[in-house]
Amino acid sequence: MPNSGNGRDADRSAPNQATSEFSRPGTAALSLVSTLPWLSFMVLPYEISVVGTAFGISHSAASWVATAEMLALALSASAAARTVARRDKRKATAVGMAIALAGAAASVATSSVALLVLSRIVFGGGLGIIAAAANALPADHKRPERIYAFMMVALAIVFSGLIFAVTPVIARFGSAGLFGTELAMILAMTLLLIWVPRGHISTGKVKVGRSPLPRGSRAVLAAVTLMFVAQAGTWAYADQAGIALGLSEPHLTALFTISAIAMLVGAAAAALLGMKLGLRQPLAIGFLLQVYIAVAMYCQSNTVLFSAGVVLLSASSSFALPYLQGLLAEIDESGRAVALSGSGINFGGAIGPSIGAALSFAPSLAPLGIGLSLLLMIGLGLADRVAARHKSVGHDRPTLLAWIRSGKWSV
Repeated sequence: MPNSGNGRDADRSAPNQATSEFSRPGTAALSLVSTLPWLSFMVLPYEISVVGTAFGISHSAASWVATAEMLALALSASAAARTVARRDKRKATAVGMAIALAGAAASVATSSVALLVLSRIVFGGGLGIIAAAANALPADHKRPERIYAFMMVALAIVFSGLIFAVTPVIARFGSAGLFGTELAMILAMTLLLIWVPRGHISTGKVKVGRSPLPRGSRAVLAAVTLMFVAQAGTWAYADQAGIALGLSEPHLTALFTISAIAMLVGAAAAALLGMKLGLRQPLAIGFLLQVYIAVAMYCQSNTVLFSAGVVLLSASSSFALPYLQGLLAEIDESGRAVALSGSGINFGGAIGPSIGAALSFAPSLAPLGIGLSLLLMIGLGLADRVAARHKSVGHDRPTLLAWIRSGKWSV
């Protein structure tokens, strides 16, 4: 990315109000609040299970409830991204929290399937507004990829804690325990609102939503979507694949917890590595690692390979996503494109499980692994093509071997 000595970086630093807000408290508050839109994705396997049990519907029907929730999240994030890039993002986050709180509270209270569906749609809609605001904020910083990496670090910590805590809560309270945990998390995050950056705020009429997205941003958004189609497809059927291999539920729960903790490693690696290798090589590492994971989990009958795939699953996306979002922030400095990345993440999350359903006629899950791998390769091709055109600091190191030989390994 451009360094502080050139004109373009000076332009990025123009909104001093926004840049100065990224103090340690501001960055920490943003990082923690940014985990809320991931709630639907984090609890996806649990939600399908507890909704089916608590409301007396099939797991297939319960999966459609989760799909409706994630689609509402994606559509809300897409709609909010049209204007949030130049508005007060702290206020937008507060609005999203209020809506999500209403949806979570209704989910706890209702015993009707119809009202549950409505409450989950409201919940997803609120989270979508938070996603648009949180994803747009780092575009106001001169090193956005580092802020996105810190957001992934926070997600890893929250994800691992949530996975550890939610299992006994669900065992005791069922669906009310799951939805109550979501409610408690949002309430806790409201305490951080005072430190969440407001970002650059337009003093005139906001028009960014009417202009076309810059060249390359749509391809990168497609890459984000495809990556999370693969992530959600892999995550949604991990439990079934593990059981088919003979692994016990306690074993699988332990693997899922380790996977959540390993997300911290991927995010920390992105934060520490920064732009030392540019964009293309980290993106290749992240996407190709996910190809390996899809093959290891669904195309092999080996518990060791499966376990390795599960452990690396979250780490691979937490490493790749900051680079994708950093690239979007550089392409479109208004923040609109990267605000839309929340839509891509959640459209992918909604579509992913449906691929497995569409392939349910197959005698094994191997076609799922192959299909997800192909989608990941397409996503890598789209992102790499844009990154190759985008000349940023670090892109003059064309190969990993050249970087190793240079001896410039310090962070």
